[in-house]
Order: sequence, then C-alpha cells, then structure tokens
Amino acid sequence: MTSDERAVTITTPTSSKDSLQKQLLKLGHSFLDIGLDGKYHNKEHADAPLNIIRACKDRLDPRFGSRELVRSNLDGAIIPHRNAVPKTLESILVQHANWHLTVSASTETLPDKSLIISIGQDAAVTQLGATTHRVVKLKTLALTNDLLKLPVEQSDDALDPILKEYPANAVAVIGMACKFPGADSIDEFWEVLRSGKSMLEEIPKERFNKEKLSRSPPGQHFWGNFVRDIDAFDHKFFKKSAREAASMDPQQRLLLQVAYHALESSGYFSSDPSVRSHDIGCYIGSCATDYDGNVGSHSPGAYSTTGTLRAFLSGRISHHFGLSGPSLVFDTACSSSAVAIHTACQALLSGECSQAIAGGVTLITSPYLYENLSAAHFLSPSGATKPFDAAADGYCRGEGVGLVVLKKLSDALRDGDNVTGIITGSAVNQNANCVSITVPHSDSQSTLYRRVVSQAGIDPQTIAFVEAHGTGTPVGDPIEMESIR
Repeated sequence: MTSDERAVTITTPTSSKDSLQKQLLKLGHSFLDIGLDGKYHNKEHADAPLNIIRACKDRLDPRFGSRELVRSNLDGAIIPHRNAVPKTLESILVQHANWHLTVSASTETLPDKSLIISIGQDAAVTQLGATTHRVVKLKTLALTNDLLKLPVEQSDDALDPILKEYPANAVAVIGMACKFPGADSIDEFWEVLRSGKSMLEEIPKERFNKEKLSRSPPGQHFWGNFVRDIDAFDHKFFKKSAREAASMDPQQRLLLQVAYHALESSGYFSSDPSVRSHDIGCYIGSCATDYDGNVGSHSPGAYSTTGTLRAFLSGRISHHFGLSGPSLVFDTACSSSAVAIHTACQALLSGECSQAIAGGVTLITSPYLYENLSAAHFLSPSGATKPFDAAADGYCRGEGVGLVVLKKLSDALRDGDNVTGIITGSAVNQNANCVSITVPHSDSQSTLYRRVVSQAGIDPQTIAFVEAHGTGTPVGDPIEMESIR
C-alpha cells in the first residue's frame, strides 16, 4: 500500500521480516512494524469479492455508488455505478492501494476550506489535505453526523461544539463486553432484552447436588438466572497452566475473557503497540467468592491463594494485559459494579489513569449464600423477582459479567475513539441510620439523585428511563419508588 510520496506498507512472511528490516536499514530507510497480521490487498483474495456478493446479494444496497462519488484506491478514478460493489471489494481485498493518488484526486475537486473526515487508522488524508482543508480524523463513524452539522468557520477545533453539550466531568464509554444469562455478547444480550425473554431456571445440576445439602430444608428450590459454560476457559490462550486454571475462581476466568473482548471493542489492540497506553485502571465489583469452598475441598497448592483471593479479580486483568493503572476490587453488595464504575470515572477525572476498564462479576458455585439468603427471607420462593408488583415476595439471584472501557470524553473525541455512551454524572452515598441496615432510606436516595442530576446539568423531568434496584420486596420497592418520584 502506498500511503504518500514517501511511505509504503509492505506485507511479508514472518520468516522474512528480520532480513527485510536489515536490508531496509542498509539502504537508509526507516521502518515501523504496524502490528497487523494477514494478507491485505493481496491477489490471493481474487475470488473473495464474488463470493461475498453471492453470500450477501439480498442485503446489498442498490443505491451504493449511484451518485458516482466512490473512487478506486488503486488510481483515484471514479467507479461507475454498475461496478461500484465489485470494484470496491476488489479495491479493499485484492488491489494494491495507492492512497496518495486517491486522496490527491479527491481533494483537488473540493473547494478551499472543505471539511474532510478521515475515518480509520491511516493518516494519508491528514497529510495531503491539511494545508487547504479542515481535516478531522476519526477511528470510526460514531461522531460523523455531529461533525457534518458544524459550520467550517465556527471553530478551529471541530470538537469544541460537541464538548460544550456535556459537562466538563463527562466520561465516554468507548468499549464494552458482557456474558449474561442467555447471552455471550452485547448483541445477544440486546436480543434477550428486546424479546423480553425470561432466563429463569433452577440451578444447573453441575453446580452442586442440592439433594445432599445438610443446611437446606427438603424440597428447597434454587431459582436463578445462570450464565452458560462457566467452566469453559482457554487457559493456553491466557498463558495459564492447566493446574493453575483449575484453582482459579471462574469469576477470574470469565473476567479475563470479557476484558479481552471489551478492550478489543475499544480498539485497544488495533493501536500501535509502541504508543499504546498502559496507565489503564481496572475497577471490578464483586460481592462473593463462592469458589473458596471448591478449592478448600482439595489439598492446598501453589495456586490456591491467587485463585481465590478477591484482589486477584482485578489483578488478573491488570497483570495479563500489562495495565499499570490502579487495580481495585469493590464489595458494596448489590451496588458493587456501579461503585466500581463511579470510582473509575473519578480516577479518570483526577488523572490517576488515562483509561479504565470497569464493571462487575458474580457467578454462583456454592449453595451457602442461597441458604443464608433464604433463611433471612430475601429470596422469592415462587421464582422470579416481581419488582413494583403487588405479588412481590423477594428477589431472584442472577449471574453475569459486564465490563465497559472508559475515557474522559475530551480525550476520547481527540483520539477518535468510538463513543457508544456518555456518563455525565455519578455519585455514591450511604443510607442514614434511620432504618434497618437492609432497608433503603428515601431521603438518602433522593439526596443522591439530586446530586447526580446537578452534576449532569439536566432537568429531572427530561429523564426518560431509570434503572432501579427493584428487589421485589413489599418493604423496599415502595421506598425506592418514593425516592425516584
């Protein structure tokens, strides 16, 4: 690929890389390993465009290229409408890309001071267009519509108008991943929510044998919402021995997997390793360590401690990915993951780290909390939680792992990150000592809500959706509803 008059990208077999670099040095050329593996713009993919068209023929937009504004990245020539799809695919997969010719041909026809949006990792547009045009570089399409609304002469910094819409303490969500009941990804989770499907079931038999529990009354049901395959873990991918993996709490294992997907969705692995940020914090909420009982039923080993201590829930992530920011675990019962995200936001705003990965995990591998919660009448004997319902009789337990990658909004916009959500305010407090320790206090919660709304700079009447605790108890639900109202 030709980036500009002085730069090209060379694809070479791994076995030839060292010798190629030596030859380039002898010739006086500088080079940089861009960290991409695979054959890009390669003639070996000659059959791929036609195969893609056949596979996607019912979903191709017939309008693509109809205005004849699509240019080939081979020579910059406009591609006729009738050939727009196949020629575009060939340009991406097969042909040698000459961005210097393409960008030169495109920018020559534009009026001075036009707005050019460069989407992706390559800087060719920035280099060629910056002298006579206003260039904004984005990694994704996420903010393109906002930028197109801005008049060119309004500001030298195209991001200022966007930032002015949010408070100075705004934090951007630039990546996310999850594993929830019935869903091993964000897309699957959305489908569960959209369809309103209940994942309620009795605990899988492989977790523990409920017929042999000395602390449980006969016939007790263990209702819940459970994650699939919590015992599945690719220990070799994460460079763990089979012996170490066996002693690792499944919460540690799944956190590593979901953290990988969250960082991947944020574009972390596509950045140049030599300039990749490492001062990334890790903030994890978790309120139980069920796996202690499993490890404790075997002879102690070298990995028994690191596999079960709660501090290693975040420590595993930070250590594996080489993250040098704060690495903390929070236990505030049901609010643990929310408190972890709040603390991550505060760390970003105070400069403790440049990015943060935050969220929570809970997996059920022991009957003890079930038995304790049931004895205290927290759990619904009929199964599902029925929040804000006259039939509310307790809550139902659930599992899940959810993580978000966070960055100050100003930094995310500057770096061209894909912003999928914005946190405009967060706060934490404790109930006043006016009620039982397990019962919410309306005035305390109302005070907290007002503080967050003030931070966010929004009118409470404009809020369209509130995610409540919703424990499904005749005591807690009315108090929480009053707090929100």
